[in-house]
Amino acid sequence: MFQTEEKIRKNIVTPEGEDEFELRYISDENVGLLTTRSGKSYLILDSIDYWYDCIQNGYPSKRKCGCKNDCFKLYFDYVPRLGTEDYRAVELTFCCTKCGKQRKFATIDLDYSPTGQLFEQPIVYCEKPKIKYKTYSVNGYWSDEVFHNLVEFLCEQQLFILCWYWDDGKRFAKEFTAEKLKNFLFEKKARYLHVYFSREPMNGLLVNVRSNDKGVYMDLNLWRKEEVIDLCAPLTVVGAGLFYDMRFCSEYIEKGQVKSKSEGFCRLAQSVWKYSRERFK
Repeated sequence: MFQTEEKIRKNIVTPEGEDEFELRYISDENVGLLTTRSGKSYLILDSIDYWYDCIQNGYPSKRKCGCKNDCFKLYFDYVPRLGTEDYRAVELTFCCTKCGKQRKFATIDLDYSPTGQLFEQPIVYCEKPKIKYKTYSVNGYWSDEVFHNLVEFLCEQQLFILCWYWDDGKRFAKEFTAEKLKNFLFEKKARYLHVYFSREPMNGLLVNVRSNDKGVYMDLNLWRKEEVIDLCAPLTVVGAGLFYDMRFCSEYIEKGQVKSKSEGFCRLAQSVWKYSRERFK
């Protein structure tokens, strides 16, 4: 049990003894890939599946030092959580192998337990860092009529509906009937964040959601792992209008392997994709 928050530094070395890496890091998502001089790749901490979700729309470039060098030594500083055997954060620092400059480039907060395995195994071997899986994105500047027709089409599929929305300054997530959803979106024109459509009840998605004084917070990548169609709230683009986006996928990543979702959901995905291609041109 930790009695102080004194940081514990760990030099990052592969099982083969390599300690110099190229670094690709996605700051917004706190996931990163290290590649040794021999060409072997390792993911930082326990991000193996999340890494693949993050690279579907673009592969991050290598980090470079100000001296133009792109090879680094890595240090992870583990910050203990007082009174526990866990760590509350990991601070990531690189040191340029050419000029010796050091810089902390990320802090990853840990809000779960146990975390000891992250100290014992700070990097995880990744045989294939560039795996793609089948995703769909339907988006554009839609008129009210186009948006209403899409919602009507989805409601006609007799799907279960979960709405994540704003009400009186707080976020809520509740199951809606098709009629309630249409009234909510078309008549009340209420503020929604995401509407999820699924062939199965979605009560289970609410079991482990995070919340704060502003209400419920849903995982923005829910559609990647779960069998849901995710209709996002539109973004207002000045001079262009409302930009809508709908996302879903028929495959997902589990422990670095591409797997298919259920046959029923794949048929639904194809149906929604066909509808979209025919009407959004």
